[in-house]
Amino acid sequence: MPEQAPLVLDEHCRALLTGSAGPAMKLAMDVVMRAAHITRAESLIDVSFAHIDACFYNGQAHVDFARFMVDNGARLAVPAWTNSGLVSLAEPDLRPATGDAATVAGARELMALYAKLGCRTVWTCAPYQLPGRPGLGDHIVGSESNAVTFYNSVIGARTEKYGDFLDVCAAVIGKVPDSGLQRTENRRGQIVFTLDMIPDALRE
Repeated sequence: MPEQAPLVLDEHCRALLTGSAGPAMKLAMDVVMRAAHITRAESLIDVSFAHIDACFYNGQAHVDFARFMVDNGARLAVPAWTNSGLVSLAEPDLRPATGDAATVAGARELMALYAKLGCRTVWTCAPYQLPGRPGLGDHIVGSESNAVTFYNSVIGARTEKYGDFLDVCAAVIGKVPDSGLQRTENRRGQIVFTLDMIPDALRE
């Protein structure tokens, strides 16, 4: 495999790496840079929107990460909407604390932290149904599986499936690696489906 070219960074990104904007912003930059290295991207590209999955509680590490970002000056660079949470804030009886008090408390704290970070708290895994969604050709940060598929195939926005924490870090710096489905050459269809054998009655 050929040696990877050095990642090209703009002045703002280089400044974040020095810690000049605080440890949370440096961590975000470090994580996105690591993702770029793994995907062999040569540069980063700007994004205009993010859908955050890391707000769904999967243990104390999620709370610790979010609290670190909030307490250490992380700031969103783009509008970021929340995926669904583990609990319902509108109907708490759906998952009462009596069942697992620690999990419910952790989930609620996590959701509060992402609100404090500045996310738009839509609490849905189908954000594409809401007004203000991304459009054709927009480079975005997608994280929830069905939303990533919908954004790419139906709306025509461009996103990889960015896992928990990387989704937040990308939203914080407003950039993702220029690789994968962000690139035009990787979005060309490779499989042709034919419906010739399906009766007309089933196509209606």
